[in-house]
Amino acid sequence: MVGNKRKANVKAVANKPDSLDAKLTEKEMKFVEHYVKENLSQTESARRAGYNHSRQEGYRLIRRKHIADKIVEMQDDLRHR
Repeated sequence: MVGNKRKANVKAVANKPDSLDAKLTEKEMKFVEHYVKENLSQTESARRAGYNHSRQEGYRLIRRKHIADKIVEMQDDLRHR
């Protein structure tokens, strides 16, 4: 059940209007890949991506629009394979 709630929260952020069209950094992309492909928690994804304060960073990252957009995009790509 936690997984479905987590995905709903990401989609809510992704549906917000663009604040700016930001590109993902290498670290942010690693976070997204761990989060989507390995289905890890925000904290574990941030830790594996190399963030020092993984709990806080995971919380912050998942709420950034450009990151949420990429997560939704990757989840849709995986679903349609």
